[in-house]
Amino acid sequence: MSPSTPSACLNCGTAVDDAFCRRCGQKAEDRRGPLRRLLADFFGEAISLESRLFRGLRDLFFRPGRLTEEYLAGKRASQLPPLRLYLVASLFFFFLFSLTPPDVSDANVFVGDQVIGREEPDPDASGNVRFDFEPGPGNPFWWLEPRMEKQQEKFRQMEPQVLIDAVYHGIASALPKALILFLPILAFVLKLLFLRSGILYFDHFIFALHLQSFLFCLFSVSWFVPVPAVYWLVFFVVVAPVYLVLAMRRVYRQGWIRILLKTAILVFVYLFVLAMVFFATLLWVMSTI
Repeated sequence: MSPSTPSACLNCGTAVDDAFCRRCGQKAEDRRGPLRRLLADFFGEAISLESRLFRGLRDLFFRPGRLTEEYLAGKRASQLPPLRLYLVASLFFFFLFSLTPPDVSDANVFVGDQVIGREEPDPDASGNVRFDFEPGPGNPFWWLEPRMEKQQEKFRQMEPQVLIDAVYHGIASALPKALILFLPILAFVLKLLFLRSGILYFDHFIFALHLQSFLFCLFSVSWFVPVPAVYWLVFFVVVAPVYLVLAMRRVYRQGWIRILLKTAILVFVYLFVLAMVFFATLLWVMSTI
């Protein structure tokens, strides 16, 4: 052993005869010493993290299902843990999301049937934004009208942009927490789709983490590419299902017909549950402004 290597693990006290403690896994060396050693450790860990992140993003984008496949096969030291990758991707996405609240200075913003910020609707406005809980055809939230009456009165006293910013930033703050609850539901749906395969719920959850991380990363990329939103929408509608088919094919190893059918079911359930989560988050944000 080198002079800087202790004879017993400094963490758990177990005798060490190798580079790492066989009991707790801590590196068997005394970290106190020259400052250059601390800097070398810091930059070494930073480079390792950057390398794993780069490889993880490469596989996530261009090799659908590979991260899940390797993680479940036990190849875990060479990649970021799935939950950490998910958190990095989601935090970055919602950071970008929070930077771009919509500008409604040229729009009519309605609370119920009353336009706010001006005496009457502008017929030449760029569009209309509605916060409407009044009973009527085509309004699925009419049943909330008694509970939202005080909030609507509060909204009518606010400037349009202030109201929009409050709702937007409230969603950016609350939706990440709600989507964490969404992941177990997605994994449960996968468990039902592959019920006879004997695959553990844990494995489905890892797949759900990687899938959602990919979607967060894809949406984040869209912030930096100056392409009209409609083109991005078409791109997502085409790419996301194809990516999902390829990822499920690699991880679950079933025939194409079964994978295509199960992908269609998963996409439908995914969009339905995601819409429910989003609208529940929106209503919660509006009730707490």
